[in-house]
Amino acid sequence: VRSKLKLGQVYEVSIKVSRNYEFHKKYFALINLTWEYLTEEKQQIYNNSIKGFRKTIEIAAGYFTPIYNETTKEYTQTPISIAFDKMDNIAFQALYESVKNVIYAVYLKDINQEEFNKILESFE
Repeated sequence: VRSKLKLGQVYEVSIKVSRNYEFHKKYFALINLTWEYLTEEKQQIYNNSIKGFRKTIEIAAGYFTPIYNETTKEYTQTPISIAFDKMDNIAFQALYESVKNVIYAVYLKDINQEEFNKILESFE
């Protein structure tokens, strides 16, 4: 990069605070851990795809964009991107909390929440 910059030239630089990668890993640990708690029958609902499972939870947590399907004449829900350049730390923290609430309410309602939180803390 240095060889391409020229003395006397004006350059524009953008500085952004990067999203917390460790927290990003914790989010996926939450998804993976929940997936492991599901029975094979429930995993088959998501075509045995943890990615499909994650997107379903994100939609259930309210993180989606409605898209009109011309074929069915109905709206479908597409999860919003959680890519680092699309979501900052504050939005990602809110997503994490909403997803965690959906997980406890829908998928892990029979699991001891305190015990599950201890497991999650081990990922920090």
